[in-house]
Amino acid sequence: MLFKKSLQKTLPQLSLRTTNNFASNYRAFSVALPTYAAKKPIARKTVASSFKKKPKSFESKSDYYEDSKNDNKNPNYYKQRTKLQFETLSFDHLINDSQDSLYSINGQLAKAYGPVPFPPQLSETFDTMGNYGLVLRDASKAVLQKVADSSLNVATKPLILDGGSGSGKSATLLQAVSCARQAGWFLLYSGNSKVFLLWVNSSTAYSPDGSKPSKFYQLNLVSSILSNLIAANQSDILEEKIKLQKDYVINNNKFAAGTPIIKVIELGANFPSLSFKAFEIVLETISNQTEVPVMIAIDHLNTFFSKSLYTDQEDNRIYSNRLLLVESLLPYFGELTSKSNNLQDYPKKSLKRGIVIGATSKVDNQFLAKDFLNYIDTEAKTSNDVEVINIPNFTKSEIEKLLKYYSFSDFLSYDPSDQNLLKLLSLTSGNPKQIYKYCKKFV
Repeated sequence: MLFKKSLQKTLPQLSLRTTNNFASNYRAFSVALPTYAAKKPIARKTVASSFKKKPKSFESKSDYYEDSKNDNKNPNYYKQRTKLQFETLSFDHLINDSQDSLYSINGQLAKAYGPVPFPPQLSETFDTMGNYGLVLRDASKAVLQKVADSSLNVATKPLILDGGSGSGKSATLLQAVSCARQAGWFLLYSGNSKVFLLWVNSSTAYSPDGSKPSKFYQLNLVSSILSNLIAANQSDILEEKIKLQKDYVINNNKFAAGTPIIKVIELGANFPSLSFKAFEIVLETISNQTEVPVMIAIDHLNTFFSKSLYTDQEDNRIYSNRLLLVESLLPYFGELTSKSNNLQDYPKKSLKRGIVIGATSKVDNQFLAKDFLNYIDTEAKTSNDVEVINIPNFTKSEIEKLLKYYSFSDFLSYDPSDQNLLKLLSLTSGNPKQIYKYCKKFV
């Protein structure tokens, strides 16, 4: 203690010295002392002096990133990010057989699903590039064609996108969702994002069903999903085109046949205690109507077949299908329902017009559901009840398109020559996630 007090008395005098050597020595010396490295209060850790409120729209969000990253950079060495604009991808690009390879997803989707609307890797890429561009691949075209075909004739089989980790399954699913949004479909989309993991990671409130204590409600979560339906879908679809086909009663609220579906959605969104009943009515209504094609798109589908982090009354982890939200959607995946614990006898559900599509994920070890993934890799590929499409790594020509996109976006620090392309193909095996990480190292 005497040493500490004496040091404190001498530091102000010593700090008057301004030599570079002393400055560096003083920094190293002061950091080494534990008494000067006290922890900040928790509140201070989360607030920076240059904190700026996050903008709500993507355009202002892009400006926010631009400003925060370039405010203190020397303009002689750093240049502003090039703001690229791409045509929004639609089913028309399949018909026209366009030679373009870069298209944007529908920007409204990002606004609908919050600050991290998509899988973390995709969200990071979009933020880095300052746009929503994605390469239109051959695998993407195959998926989009099947989705487009289901707009007139219901897809009899659920479609499952499978492939290696980082191969582009989530991006392909997002392209399908974006095309459906452009074409005026009704969307129920759950992306593989931190928000989606709230379904199973025990971070939202849940309560047992009074009549079936082994099943659990997540009322606040369902309420937020209903709010997303309002934000993600076109207003005329909710207010005019899709209407209730019979009378319903939710608590003291009566809805006559012919009532726009928006009324039920708003009730559940505004009153969480009524949200699950409202959600069930929404599912029944969209499944039985034919006025508007419907897409139910679930990323990280294997999460539905794994154990969740929620626990029962005996503090045992429960399977995800004991969460009533998950249980309400699983039957749309047909034969796959039998691969989930306790759902063998649950009646299957289907759409009269539209498609059910899911994508596997092999990132989070907590929710891999290995038995389910093994089934997808083997038996499901010859099943008559589900269709599996493999999303491979990028081909050489697709890598070339991706590198040009990176170059246009000022993300690539070198020219995408043939030599660099082959080197990248060798290092990453064409895996788009690994390509991004490799290129990011040189930014």
